[in-house]
Amino acid sequence: MPSPISTVPEEHEGRSRSDRVLHALILGLVGVLVLAALSGLLGVTTTTIAAEGGGYRLEVRHATVTRPGLATPFGVNLTRLDGEALPATVTLRVDADYLSIFDENGLDPAPASAFADSRGVEWTFEIPAGARELAVDLDARLEPAVQARRQHGSVALIGDEPVVVAEFTTWVLP
Repeated sequence: MPSPISTVPEEHEGRSRSDRVLHALILGLVGVLVLAALSGLLGVTTTTIAAEGGGYRLEVRHATVTRPGLATPFGVNLTRLDGEALPATVTLRVDADYLSIFDENGLDPAPASAFADSRGVEWTFEIPAGARELAVDLDARLEPAVQARRQHGSVALIGDEPVVVAEFTTWVLP
């Protein structure tokens, strides 16, 4: 004959069904977050976009997703479509709002000159005779104060006007 005494511990005896469901949902959410973190979904992901125009190919390597305080890649490659050498000087213009999300450690190579206004930063590079490619890398981490937002950016090869423009977006997760 079954015992009429409950075997449920006293601290759990008053738990309702909704409490148990809520507890299970929270544990499930934590499990999903742990799996996402282990698979790398919550870290930095990058891509390279390309734009062509005016006889040039402009490639921008950038983060599609990043988080505050993490090293976040940003680089630009410029080549001519006909395979010929680049001109003696090249000026790239980068969106100022996009660059503001970074704590910059350095730019390689260093530009021969730089100029900034409220809309962008212009880097002018001296190109060695016969060079067919310019590769620029920004060593930076995402500013820790930048939180949960979508940041649009652009890089342009400029002459008297933009010759070719590459536009991109980075999502910043909390």
